[in-house]
Amino acid sequence: MATCAQSQSQRIAVRSQYGSSESQVSQSNYPPTVAYWQSEVTCRGLYSGPSDGVWGPNSRKAVQQDLKNRRLYSGPVDGDWGSNTWKAIQRDVRVTQDGVPGPITWRALYAYKVLSHS
Repeated sequence: MATCAQSQSQRIAVRSQYGSSESQVSQSNYPPTVAYWQSEVTCRGLYSGPSDGVWGPNSRKAVQQDLKNRRLYSGPVDGDWGSNTWKAIQRDVRVTQDGVPGPITWRALYAYKVLSHS
């Protein structure tokens, strides 16, 4: 089981691999964003896996549970990310809630999750 400190160290290592430029949101920004999320839910006691920037069913469930705990999501905690999960994520980062994980959503996530927590 990863501790919060271990998870944060893993997240920092992933971020250093990919850099921190927000000038262009691309696939290279996804691993640091995912690693931050994994670290965040680990520190909240919802996830015990690695903060490696790779989605797995347990880290997806942990994010859904976190969103549910914060009253942003009311669907099932099943690790299956449909439009309702994405709408909750979009509410969290304050972008248009269309349920589609497009570039605007990922740019907002990267700025909110990675750059604002440098």
